[in-house]
Amino acid sequence: MVIFGYGNPLRGDDAVGWLAARKLQQHRTGDDVQVVACHQLNPEHAELAAQAERVIFIDASAEMAPGVITRTELHAAADPGKPFTHHLDPQRILAWARELYGACPQSILFTVGGKEFDGGEISPAVTAALPALVEAVRVECGASPSPLRCEACFPGTSTR
Repeated sequence: MVIFGYGNPLRGDDAVGWLAARKLQQHRTGDDVQVVACHQLNPEHAELAAQAERVIFIDASAEMAPGVITRTELHAAADPGKPFTHHLDPQRILAWARELYGACPQSILFTVGGKEFDGGEISPAVTAALPALVEAVRVECGASPSPLRCEACFPGTSTR
């Protein structure tokens, strides 16, 4: 399994995917799980996706209420499009994995609604949603629930 958490840490709530991936990198999500924290999806991510049985993408959305988390099953785009665009979405990564490597793994997108995308800190709503997002991804990976809810990871929380 591979997890792509992406977003720009300099653009407020856009950082949530990147931050979630960084938290997941610090904690065991499973022996066969690779976590990638990146600013944006790139064409070379198609090869990594093609090597996995399952792929999880984590991103922010300005189209949803701040702090709301959704889980969506994804499918490859019908047309992979041009490989060198400014922004590739998960469906295009899956399409490139299919076209170039003959594989299209089961894929899921976790999206968190955001409010602040102009820079600075992430909003309070997204900050509050981050532990639940990380937990949801861990559970999706088959990890046992709740070991991340500890003082070292999320100040002000308890282990249960």
